[in-house]
Amino acid sequence: MSAILAIYAMSFRLMERTSLLSDFLIITVLAILYFESLRPNRWKYILPALFLFWVNVHPVYPIGWALCFLYLFCNYKQWPRRHYRHLIILTFTSVLICLFNPRGLQGFLYPLQFATNEGVIFRQYYFEWMPTLASLFIFRKQTLFLVLLILLNLYLIYKTRKSNSFFESLASLFFIAYGLYAIRFVPTLCFALIFLNYTLSRRITDTPAFKKLNLVAASIALLLALQNIFFGYETISGPRRFGLGLDPAVVPQQAAQFFELYPQIGNVYNSHLFGSYLAWAWDGKRKLFYHGFVTDTNFFLNEYAAFSRSPQAFEQQVEKYQISAFLLDRFQGNEALLSYIVNNKKWVLGYQDVGSLIFLRKAE
Repeated sequence: MSAILAIYAMSFRLMERTSLLSDFLIITVLAILYFESLRPNRWKYILPALFLFWVNVHPVYPIGWALCFLYLFCNYKQWPRRHYRHLIILTFTSVLICLFNPRGLQGFLYPLQFATNEGVIFRQYYFEWMPTLASLFIFRKQTLFLVLLILLNLYLIYKTRKSNSFFESLASLFFIAYGLYAIRFVPTLCFALIFLNYTLSRRITDTPAFKKLNLVAASIALLLALQNIFFGYETISGPRRFGLGLDPAVVPQQAAQFFELYPQIGNVYNSHLFGSYLAWAWDGKRKLFYHGFVTDTNFFLNEYAAFSRSPQAFEQQVEKYQISAFLLDRFQGNEALLSYIVNNKKWVLGYQDVGSLIFLRKAE
């Protein structure tokens, strides 16, 4: 049941990103701690190696630290036991080992610096950083599935309140708060609740009716998975299809080639969503306006976002950077900029596909 609800709850944010690797590592840490609670074992000794790998691929490793410290807090009465003291040493080793990254202390502190600086700014401008229950998302059907998943988790916490489920209960509440903080964390919340709902449900006495319900739920999950494979599914960036290659709704492959066909076109203002791909596709042959590196807040606020501030600011920025073309995505959020371009007789639509729009400046 949890898997079914989670599949649809996270479908509009489940995309091929490195954050999926962190989701997997978070569940790995959860699993290690859960099995340690059942019976002390050797799996905990891989934690330092896991964090050494984690710090060098994606900056969400503090969530893993938090889980380890939460487990130690919930089981503090086991302090006299050797396996508990070993876990304390392994936890602090897992923290310190994160200093071994290409940027040293700066890389170690990067998640905290981002959360207290850039993250605050992007929460106002980047839709994926907005609150999960913001008006942009709250009335989507995926939000309903998310609420049901959370309610199921809270029900299981209540049912197991008299058992030794303190760690799983607090971890559940932690992930609920984490997932509701921003839409980008919904997949993490969903993956975590699938696992935690499973561990909590194991504490409830099994019944024949419960077994039948599980069989029905598993069958429905299989059917939904087949539906997604053959007919696609919705994400926050539009419909996705199962397959290989680049998705034209997300990656501006044809739009990038359009500019290669017309090298006489001057400076291009590009959507930040396309920045990384364009930097790779053009490989320095053409200048792009914004590479999409989201930690450059000064440029983002004062130069990139300024195009959408007002018609007057739009004109000033166009002249300042001598913009000859706009390459925009077709997702929500570009309405103001699009209105300035469409209502300005200096610009004409030169190309469009399922994911991209190109506006060209008319020759004077």
